[in-house]
Amino acid sequence: MPGMLGDMSEKPFLIGSSGLLAVSLVFSVISIATSGWSSERTQTFLEEYNEAKTVEAKAVLLWAVGISVLVILGIMCIAFTAVIVIARFFGHSKGKLMLGGALSFVTGGAFVLALIVFMAVNPPVSTIYGYSFGLLWACVPLSWAAGVVLMMLPDTAFLE
Repeated sequence: MPGMLGDMSEKPFLIGSSGLLAVSLVFSVISIATSGWSSERTQTFLEEYNEAKTVEAKAVLLWAVGISVLVILGIMCIAFTAVIVIARFFGHSKGKLMLGGALSFVTGGAFVLALIVFMAVNPPVSTIYGYSFGLLWACVPLSWAAGVVLMMLPDTAFLE
């Protein structure tokens, strides 16, 4: 099953998609490791959860743990996709580009879901969103663009 790009060399597309994934990885790590999500946040999500003293206070902050888990899931998907792209660049992992593209879409979906949860808990009327929030939003189109590029590359050994 030839890809949509025909006989074009895939190396520039692999380099481009790995660049998109690298920027998305850096942005997502910065967004989860910093406290700049909104004007009301002075700690990272997990610091805030760990400093809660009572079980009731921790239960109220479970949304923060959920956001952290979703962002870490996206980071893991980016890492797996990067391994597939690097292996393909050196001539290995034939038949795995569709998996890499699907993982890129899962990454964007996980990030969008984390952002929706954050916006549901902190509506735009009551808060000013910060740079960490914006960086995670920037990761979404980067991940999806890398997924589109990977899906368009020819991959004749898929499911063989």
